Amino acid sequence: MYDAIIISDLHLGSDICRVDKIIEFLENLPETHCLILNGDILESTEHRLKKSHWKVLSLLRRLTDSTDIIYIPGNHDSDGEGIAHLIGAEFVPHYILESGDSRILCIHGDKWDNFITDHPVITWFADYIYLFLQYWHSSLAVYLKHNSKTFLRCAQQVKDGALKLAQKMKCDKVFCGHVHMATNDITYYNSGSWTEEDCHFILVEDGFIELVKFSGVTYV
Repeated sequence: MYDAIIISDLHLGSDICRVDKIIEFLENLPETHCLILNGDILESTEHRLKKSHWKVLSLLRRLTDSTDIIYIPGNHDSDGEGIAHLIGAEFVPHYILESGDSRILCIHGDKWDNFITDHPVITWFADYIYLFLQYWHSSLAVYLKHNSKTFLRCAQQVKDGALKLAQKMKCDKVFCGHVHMATNDITYYNSGSWTEEDCHFILVEDGFIELVKFSGVTYV
């Protein structure tokens, strides 16, 4: 049994949420003591959840019978606390996971993305364009985003800020979401997102950490 499984950025309610993959993942979830939802589980309260999105919440609620679920809010989770209560999850701003000899800080990471607070209108417009591109041509959207100097600078700010807080809290590793870029940098991990073709999650067992790409029931 795993100590924890970490996922983030499901964006339930969005048209680009890979909800079929999420359902398949949850229906075949390996046994774990803890499932950590590391932010942006919802798209926003302005987006109505479809029947398939409600099924995800139902599966999460069912999992709480045997698994602790931790819900860490992201910048899109305006009603995250209500959803956490609905599914029976613990709602916390961050979470410290202890596994083996590792002490791991789990936090969404948006607090270090200064671009969101400094340029709210541009952020809204950029998000709209990115969502449209993902719907129209997902691989092109990912390519443009990962080659954007502004995005890469924001991603670095999230990483630097998270590592600094982890050190302050005496944690040797940190897990983030937010930037939709799956990353394994030994002390900094990002669980990517479930809105793009490649969906990722993190497995933790006795201090060993593995970033995994979901490919049906077979993980690669």
